[in-house]
Amino acid sequence: RQPHPPKVHMPTARYEHFSLEYDPEFQAVLKSTAAQYSGTIKDIRAHKPTRQLSVEYREIRGIEVTGGGEEFRGRQLDKNSYGVSFRPDVRILGSNGDLLLPKNPHETALTRVTYWQLSEADLLSLAFMRNKADRQLFIHGCKQADLLFRIAIANAPTDVQLSSTTYERALAILEKHPAHDAETTGQFIAYIATETQRGNRAVADQAVLDFRRVDRTGEAALSLAALLHELGRDRKQLSSILDEAVPRLIKRKPRQFSLRLGAILDFVMAEQLATPSPVQLLWQAYLAASAEREVVLLRKIFLQAKVLKADHETLEMIYKTWRGFQRSEPVSGKQKKIAAPKWLSAPRSALEDRSDEG
Repeated sequence: RQPHPPKVHMPTARYEHFSLEYDPEFQAVLKSTAAQYSGTIKDIRAHKPTRQLSVEYREIRGIEVTGGGEEFRGRQLDKNSYGVSFRPDVRILGSNGDLLLPKNPHETALTRVTYWQLSEADLLSLAFMRNKADRQLFIHGCKQADLLFRIAIANAPTDVQLSSTTYERALAILEKHPAHDAETTGQFIAYIATETQRGNRAVADQAVLDFRRVDRTGEAALSLAALLHELGRDRKQLSSILDEAVPRLIKRKPRQFSLRLGAILDFVMAEQLATPSPVQLLWQAYLAASAEREVVLLRKIFLQAKVLKADHETLEMIYKTWRGFQRSEPVSGKQKKIAAPKWLSAPRSALEDRSDEG
């Protein structure tokens, strides 16, 4: 017997449904009830206008988006579906234009709208929103930069204005709260790649500059350099990106910065870039790996030092550090500053360990 394919549920919406009822004196009274509908997304959108009422959104807050396979607001999502929930600040108008809610136009009237089992296409096209104005409000209220990049990419072929607005919103979030997670970096990289492939070189070039500006710790620079290498960009641009990133990594010292310096060293040696200097970079990676006790990286640096024809003094120093940590020798007190060996040709000031700097 063939196993039954997993059941795919229709999109479902739950929201507060508003209506007018009349009291014994025939005065219209605004009522609300909890409503839930399932069907195609265009048939179940919340707060569609009626002959009696129109519901306007002034702002959208509290946006939640969850991927498939997880539980979302009390329901299990299908594997390839999404859940979305948000709180619009509504204005409810009668057919004659009178404001029915809120009573005071300066007050807020928050309600909640929740969707389950949205497809990826419906999510990224914002098909669950009623019109362009609502989509703009959703973008402005969204605080997930990675999701915004995905929306910008998805809408670029059909709605350039929406895509541009969404990108600007994602960038504004990163300006205030730089993110270094793989998902956000990956989606930003994907946006640059998409605009390049669509022939929008000016847009892509500006996005590269934006990426470099918000990457204040240098953590994401190698991802950008790898993309531009794949796209066939000039080697000077790759060097410029990495020349900018290495000092940021050394100064800010984000978690596992030694591994990032090591990865940049791998890239520089593999592509035979003139800068950053592989010799200087190896020394900084060595200092960082020693500070973070990255034994595997220290062994790799030792082998790379041999490839770069380091002198005996340098090889011996790296080897002893690697083997010492490998044997888990205790470290007493604050680690001493390590003097740069004579093999390094760069000025001493460029190679000093800055671990004591703020």
